[in-house]
Amino acid sequence: SQSRYGNIEKNTTYRDGVILISATGAAGQTKLVRLEGCVIRDNRSTSIFGNGGAIMVHDYPMVKMLDCLLERNRAAKGGALHVYASEEPNEASPLVTVVGCEFRENEAVVSPDTDGDGFLNYGTGGAIYANGEGILLNIAGSVFEGNSVDPMGMQDPTLGILTGFGGAIFAAVGAEVKVANSVFYENHSHGSGGAVGVAHWPGTSETVASVFLYHCTFTHNWSRWGGAVDNFLGQLSGHGNIFYDNRSIDGYGYVSDVNNGISTTHGPSQSSISHSLTTLGWFFGNTGTGLVAGNPGFVSVTDPDGPDGIYGNEDDGLRIRAGSPAFSLVDAVLPPDFADLDGDNDFVEPVPWDFAGSTYGERPYQAGAYQSLAPSSNDLEPPVLHLMGPNPMIVQLGATFTDPGAIVRDNKDAARIVYAEVPLNTGILGIQFLTYQAQDEAGNSAVPLTRTVNVVSDDSFDSDGDGLTDAWERGYGRYELVQGIVTGK
Repeated sequence: SQSRYGNIEKNTTYRDGVILISATGAAGQTKLVRLEGCVIRDNRSTSIFGNGGAIMVHDYPMVKMLDCLLERNRAAKGGALHVYASEEPNEASPLVTVVGCEFRENEAVVSPDTDGDGFLNYGTGGAIYANGEGILLNIAGSVFEGNSVDPMGMQDPTLGILTGFGGAIFAAVGAEVKVANSVFYENHSHGSGGAVGVAHWPGTSETVASVFLYHCTFTHNWSRWGGAVDNFLGQLSGHGNIFYDNRSIDGYGYVSDVNNGISTTHGPSQSSISHSLTTLGWFFGNTGTGLVAGNPGFVSVTDPDGPDGIYGNEDDGLRIRAGSPAFSLVDAVLPPDFADLDGDNDFVEPVPWDFAGSTYGERPYQAGAYQSLAPSSNDLEPPVLHLMGPNPMIVQLGATFTDPGAIVRDNKDAARIVYAEVPLNTGILGIQFLTYQAQDEAGNSAVPLTRTVNVVSDDSFDSDGDGLTDAWERGYGRYELVQGIVTGK
């Protein structure tokens, strides 16, 4: 069956997907379902065990999703898409291919402990949940933005923490998930895996789930464990990715392997991240190869899809500039075209193009979802900084200090005010220097400016500007005038 350019909006189901794609019978009797250019938004699965707020794929259909938008859908497991394989013998499992789709603001919800076993019904997979032996989920050229696992304020009764798994994608129990040339931006989970989570439960006999990440860009994702990716006893592989400015809410790192890298806590996980760029060069758990620390030099990390609001164009903010450490980072290995992007039924040839449709050119390749660099800019003139307020300045010891800032003026961009990167510490006597820096939208850097501030202890100083010296107020108490009545404070 096939659906093209349809809208499926504001529907509610009790449990299994507003769109339920299922097959029964002997293995080999597969159904082929194709969804192309569909908008699927604001659908809900209301049960605490709800599977797939928009779509549930069960048992062994073949499903292909092309250029679809799945937005603001909600369920307990897989806010937008739930892929499940039953445990019945002699039955095949689903093969789901997702190409050029956008998953935005979908949500998996943590629900209460209804069976009294002491555990919450964890929300898993803000956008996609894949669980079952033999599942093959292939994703290429897609966007995952703003998806989440929301604990609804509930805490795990054993751990005492907010919980949930896989802000965008979660895989378990033998599922195999491959993702290439895709963007993960501002996804989050209050438990583990801000963007992607993979897990295997100790003591079970199921096949270990696996996730493969190729030439993807992860930025501004966050979670308690593994701001970008968390691997709990599963298998995680990655090559040619960018992990930049992903956060763990308790202060830990960017790509974690089992609870901030303490893999011996729950047994060994199998992880291998190679030839990738990380913010601080951190990789918890198994060590990777070819990892490079550094800022990738995005055009604008705060505007990932550019001024036109459409991903895959030349103005995309997550393209990287020339000179980025992500350029020429990756060796000559490209992933196979497992999603068959060019439609030639060759699934083993190298992937033909990147997230934006640019053909992979001369080797070696650059890390991240984009192969082509950001277009060169005609703006080569740097901005200019001007200090606001006096320089130097004198501040009384312990007083409250307000940074006057510096104004940035540019030949093309609007004027703005920037502040010192490191604030003044008024608890330390002596001279301190405040440094101001700025870049314009084209990446040109201004000449930094410095303000000199002297923190002093002077009895004649009037810190609060009330006309009474600090020495007098220390000796006789601080006073304030309220409606003409002098009162002690």
